[in-house]
Amino acid sequence: MELDAALIEDDNSFGCGICNPDDEQGAVVEASSTWLRGTPTLIEEEAHSMMQALKWLQGKEMHHTVL
Repeated sequence: MELDAALIEDDNSFGCGICNPDDEQGAVVEASSTWLRGTPTLIEEEAHSMMQALKWLQGKEMHHTVL
């Protein structure tokens, strides 16, 4: 599981991307992203990204995952 966050201050927006790569080839098996308006602090934005990843994992019923 890979997770990345972006904060675009000039556009007053932030977002995150979540990717589940194949262990053998590294190809993307599943992915999700969110994009919102606002300018949170870097720590708030990272926390939002982790929350989105956890919600996504919960919906996928993935129980043995390392973020």
